Amino acid sequence: MPSKLSHLCAILIIVGLGTFAPLAHAQSSGFPHLKPPVPADARPAAPTPDASAPDDAEPLAANTQDLALRHATALERYLTPRPLGFGTEIVSDTLSESQALLAWITEEAQRFWQARWSAKALMLLPLLILLLFAFGFGLLTRRVRRVRERLKAHIDRLPPGSLNSALSALARVIARALPTATLLVLAHFPLLGFYPHAIWLSLLILALWICLVVQLLSTTCAEVLLRERFLFSGHPTRLNAWFQRAIAMGAMLFFIWRALQILDTSLSLVAGAVFAFRLFIGLYSLRLLRLRKELDQLLPSFPDNTTYTAIRNAFSQRLHWIIAFSATFLLLWSIGFADAAKFILLRSYALIFLSLLGFWLYRRVHQALQQAIRRHESPSGAPTDTERHQVLKSLDASLTVGALLILIWGLLRILGLWPLLVDLTSLPLFRTASGPDISVFSIGRALFVVWLFVFISRAIRALLNDKFYPRFDVAVGVGYAINTMVHYFFLIIGALFGLKSFGLDLSNIAIFFSALGVGVGFGLQNTVNNLISGLIILFGRAVKKGDFVTAAGTFGRIDSVGARSVTIVTADNYELIVPSSEIISSPIVNWTLSSPIIRVTVPVGVSYGADPHQVKEVLLACAQRHPRIIAQPPPEVWLENFGDSSVDFALLVHVDCRTITERRLRGELNFIIWDALSAANIEIPFPQRDVHIRSADLSPLVKLLQENKAPASATALPAAKDGSSDDEAS
Repeated sequence: MPSKLSHLCAILIIVGLGTFAPLAHAQSSGFPHLKPPVPADARPAAPTPDASAPDDAEPLAANTQDLALRHATALERYLTPRPLGFGTEIVSDTLSESQALLAWITEEAQRFWQARWSAKALMLLPLLILLLFAFGFGLLTRRVRRVRERLKAHIDRLPPGSLNSALSALARVIARALPTATLLVLAHFPLLGFYPHAIWLSLLILALWICLVVQLLSTTCAEVLLRERFLFSGHPTRLNAWFQRAIAMGAMLFFIWRALQILDTSLSLVAGAVFAFRLFIGLYSLRLLRLRKELDQLLPSFPDNTTYTAIRNAFSQRLHWIIAFSATFLLLWSIGFADAAKFILLRSYALIFLSLLGFWLYRRVHQALQQAIRRHESPSGAPTDTERHQVLKSLDASLTVGALLILIWGLLRILGLWPLLVDLTSLPLFRTASGPDISVFSIGRALFVVWLFVFISRAIRALLNDKFYPRFDVAVGVGYAINTMVHYFFLIIGALFGLKSFGLDLSNIAIFFSALGVGVGFGLQNTVNNLISGLIILFGRAVKKGDFVTAAGTFGRIDSVGARSVTIVTADNYELIVPSSEIISSPIVNWTLSSPIIRVTVPVGVSYGADPHQVKEVLLACAQRHPRIIAQPPPEVWLENFGDSSVDFALLVHVDCRTITERRLRGELNFIIWDALSAANIEIPFPQRDVHIRSADLSPLVKLLQENKAPASATALPAAKDGSSDDEAS
């Protein structure tokens, strides 16, 4: 019980905050009908300034006093009930109106019987029109039902999905309301011209309008609740029946209320009908306490989102308190506290509805972004396109921040706390001599403007990456250059608008650029050189993202081209940052400028005893065994040189440098060539040298060999036999 009381107190505190919000800003609110304006005679007079007060304290004190007076006036207005408009005299008024109605019916009946046949026909014409309307309603209903069945046959041919479901639901709603809408058009245009002041025609038009609204609401309610248009966790049949009865009873009471106004009855009867209508809404809402389970099913369940699941569980556990809270204020609305009840109820339910709608929209966009991010990831989770992956990830993060900011703004706006927060944060932190006052609100507004332009830049780049570039087959480097320019453009525009929203005069920025020019002349030449070189690289396209280059003696792939530097990712997976000015001023090798196909030369040496034609065939077969070597241009084998100890061949192959590095290709081909030459009994020679020993005493060596009986002596004898070494002693 204490926990329930604490929750109730929390609800009342929230409502109290909304009620005592700064209503002085009602005209600037997004919900003007929820904040009734203060009458001119009830507005407090402007406070007279005190000459003895400091200059800085005068506006703050005046604003505080004015705000307090407005709050007191608004609070008095909300806590004062409106008169119901009827009392005990309603009984006598009802009897007198009933007698007058009976007398009118009797008089009209006597006139009918005393009139001639032509006059009787004119008097019966409205009744005949009503009968024709009833007959036409039935005929149109059957005709529209047949047309709907034909449309359903065509709709069912569409692929199953949300479009098929939406079209089927729309066809049923239109088929239900079309006969009444047709009769309403006929009642307005032909009949209203013949009977402009007929009471029976006004009542007929009112009945048709109410019937049309009831049909639309009831059919839409059935489509939503019974045909599972949303992710309901159950089948709320009883809740649908409650809605249908509530719509029918409310429509009937509303018709009685408006009919009494059309018949020009006494004001007490009209006020009594209004009271009955409002009282019915308040009392009938208490029946929802028996439908808590089905009412809870209206909220979809998303088990993968822990935050939403926690909020949904808290809402489900306190649903009976919410229903009782709503019914209480509806009853207060019926007894005269209309302003306070509408203010609190409409804001509370607007808060719930907008929160659910915002969460649903955020979830849909977030899921779409996550799918786009996964499309640019490998099965291991590594990004296949770093630039697009980073743009989508940053856009997803910006979307989360934006959704949170919008939610906070909506909560404060609906609760009425936004104007109060603006007033508090607009208090100046410090004042400048000639410029604007610096406050928390001005700083936050400038940062929000800059963030908004950055978010727009990320959204445009993501749209270009996913829709525009693939459709028009834009090269990777060109797309990266466009994205970079778009990012810098929106960043500069956002900074300028941020300064403008901060209150600074943009004409004063010329002074900053003048100082910047002086700084360039003294110590920023290198920085400006890199910036200009970066722009030349972006527009010149001699080096672009995705190219394979050799810069500063390092081979790698260009990962990003910025305004200041170029980032190269090497084969060893480290990043080399090269200033843009060095890319422009120093010679570099771009392996993929016009074509990524390069030629790689692999040297091979064989002994003089091998057949050179057999060696050529073996090497060509080795080239065909490697999967990365392309067939066109075909591999070639050149006999380059007759060396001292080997015949030198060169295997020339063509590969796509984007798929394999030159060093790795040589290493893999050397393994294949070694195995192939060994299988073909082709010897790979090693260098042979003649060693001449002129003056040396070999007796210690001979003695050592004899003592250890080392097998190393066997190596000297074959060498002497082959003539590879000559021992000479002098």
